[in-house]
Amino acid sequence: MIITIDGPSGTGKSTIARELAKALHFTFFDTGAMYRSFAWFVQNRQVGPEDLQGIISLASDFSFSIETDFQGAKRYFVGEDEVTEKIRSELISSLASHIAKIPEVRESLVRIQRKLGKSSHAVFEGRDMGTVVFPEADLKIFLTASPEIRAERR
Repeated sequence: MIITIDGPSGTGKSTIARELAKALHFTFFDTGAMYRSFAWFVQNRQVGPEDLQGIISLASDFSFSIETDFQGAKRYFVGEDEVTEKIRSELISSLASHIAKIPEVRESLVRIQRKLGKSSHAVFEGRDMGTVVFPEADLKIFLTASPEIRAERR
């Protein structure tokens, strides 16, 4: 079973997705972490944000995996490198935002997300989850919040 949670930033998608997955004993996938991991990979390979072809070519070399410990904490890996803490910087988040707009990169990461979705019952949170990544999801949730609430949450 696949559940998707979409919506603008600051609506509580991650919080709700994490709690829902926990309550259902499903796997929670934060797809933003995948985009930040790819951004780290791009930066680590010393490809600049303006090098569109360089970024696109790295998408086919991107190896991403997730490990969950006994308490449910996630660890993110690019190849053999654990990047869990490295992907939480403002620089990486900004680069991930830029990279996420590149159609070829999105296509590559969507393939990985779909593969992850086949492996277990899961709750996926992130951009276009219910429309592009998993249009056949068993349950699709779209969250909204007022601009004031969203600003408070950011």
